[in-house]
Amino acid sequence: MDEAKKWKEWVIMFVDMVDSTKMKYSPEYDSSTVHDLIKELYDIIENNTPARKHFKFTGDGAMITYSEGGAKKAIEAAESIIEGVDMLNFKDPLNLKEKRPIIHIRIGIATGKCEKIGNDNDLIGKKVDLAARLCAEADIDTILVDYDTKFFSKIPESKFIRCKRRLMLKGVESPDKDGEYQDKDGKSQDRDTEYQDRDAETQDNFYFYKNKRFLQAVNYDHYSRGLLSLYPDRDSLFRDFTQKRIIRMAAKDSTILVAGRTLISWTKFADYMKYFVKKNNIEFNFLISNKDEAHYLDAQQEADINAHIHNAISIFSQLEKEDAKHFHFRETKHLILDGLTCAEIKLRAEEDHPGKGKLIVLQDINAAAGDSKAALLFTCTCNTKDKNNDVNKCIVLVQRELDKPDSRLR
Repeated sequence: MDEAKKWKEWVIMFVDMVDSTKMKYSPEYDSSTVHDLIKELYDIIENNTPARKHFKFTGDGAMITYSEGGAKKAIEAAESIIEGVDMLNFKDPLNLKEKRPIIHIRIGIATGKCEKIGNDNDLIGKKVDLAARLCAEADIDTILVDYDTKFFSKIPESKFIRCKRRLMLKGVESPDKDGEYQDKDGKSQDRDTEYQDRDAETQDNFYFYKNKRFLQAVNYDHYSRGLLSLYPDRDSLFRDFTQKRIIRMAAKDSTILVAGRTLISWTKFADYMKYFVKKNNIEFNFLISNKDEAHYLDAQQEADINAHIHNAISIFSQLEKEDAKHFHFRETKHLILDGLTCAEIKLRAEEDHPGKGKLIVLQDINAAAGDSKAALLFTCTCNTKDKNNDVNKCIVLVQRELDKPDSRLR
């Protein structure tokens, strides 16, 4: 066989579970529990790569290959895999019967010429090595790709962020500004002619794909004990959550409870709320402060309340008048210092699945520095199957109790 014909275009993706060895040998977790998690990761990877050409499990991850033209499919599969891991972590952050670690993964993808060896599952080539190193260098729960994968995927540029840090590729070649490859000894090798029209852009160019996730911020054990995230200001909060996103993610037939000083920002989405009332049968409960108690605040905060309270009351009252089944509004006798939003949400991949969503609470903190307003995001960690579970230990379930008909917005 002609030597040139052995080398074909392939897309190679590596998936690796972070700290799997440490988990296996940690006295903190039962080994069978960790093995079960690895099996679940295997299922997530296998189920989300239907268009793959080859699949090879590596013990705590996988090597997946796609034939020529598969760059977009590989990136979409990688996004689905991370989303599947998010679902696995988010669905059961604290199982009371067995302690399960939170798992994280890294994904690296490279595209280029490779050669088959042995059985059909084995490939050799510099792009195989590069994909493996990109996987090792990726941030936790991210997808790191080379320029050729980005180029051939035809996915819009806005979906990628260039990796600005210097990667430790351990001898794996990287393209230089003249469109040549430099091997570990510094010797240049010509690239294939089909790549030369984009050489000027390829110097050490590697990219993180902006995959859709429930949360963009990544921290170890960010689901532990129910605290998912701390947002120091509104800009950081709105990168994950806006009123529209909460409404859109709310599970069908669920209730959103919102309490705050005036909730004037929510009045801007009256038509959006009405749409999702019709689409998903969402119910809204609004509770605002008593303006007469605003004198406990500083002059500026009191002025803000007086400026917005009447307009907010008018809009919420009108919503309740138009649809008393789905909109409920009350003005408490007290001052609400920190706003709160309680909702039952579903992740994007769970939207079409039957069953309830996950309870979350966004708690405002008006004591942040300067004019900033911080917020905490909690999720329910209770084992709802345990009848003896004390719901008073869970901040999310405590807030849900306020939403029961016999105690509605009192």
